[in-house]
Amino acid sequence: MSSLRLQLQESEYVLSELEMCGKEDTIFKAVGCVLFSSSKEEAVSNVKRRIGFMTKELENNKDKK
Repeated sequence: MSSLRLQLQESEYVLSELEMCGKEDTIFKAVGCVLFSSSKEEAVSNVKRRIGFMTKELENNKDKK
């Protein structure tokens, strides 16, 4: 569970960094040892979706206890 919290914190940090980028800035995502370019909107959307998933998982595990 602590690893999920760490991933959530990291994703929240990434989101704050992405929000500081300009609309025309190129964002790169590492997949294995390859970098892929992405639009800011796509990157922000993916990170927000990931944050939502992790938050939901943490809430579900909290409710089970």
